[in-house]
Amino acid sequence: MTARPALATIAADPGLVAALPVEAVAPALLELHALEGRLLARLNGSADAVLAPARPRRWLRVEEAAAEYGIARKTLYDWIYKRRITSKKLGTKRRDPVLVPRAEIERLTTTRPVLRQSRLDGQ
Repeated sequence: MTARPALATIAADPGLVAALPVEAVAPALLELHALEGRLLARLNGSADAVLAPARPRRWLRVEEAAAEYGIARKTLYDWIYKRRITSKKLGTKRRDPVLVPRAEIERLTTTRPVLRQSRLDGQ
C-alpha cells in the first residue's frame, strides 16, 4: 500500500485526487474534517482548536451509516432483522433511533467490491 500524500500536497495539485487510491479517500476526508473543525474553532477563539481530532464514533444511527457507506436504509434494517449485524435501540418507541456498529458495517461492505468484481469477470 502506497503512502497517501499530505492534504497540502493534494490541495496544491488537484490532479492528485484522481490518482488517490479508493481506500485512502475516507481517511483523507476524516483528516480534512478534523482540520476544518480545528480551524473553525480557531476562528471562534475557542481553546478547543489545539485538541487532537476526535476518533470516529463506534456506533452510528442507521441513517448516518446509510449515508456514509452508500447503503440503503432498507438493507441495514434487513441486516439487523437477519442478525448479520447487531443493533441498539435508543428508547422504546417505534420512531426512536437505532444504532449499528461501524466495525460490522465495514466488515460487510468491504467484501462487496470483491464479489462484484468476480461477477464482472464471469466467475
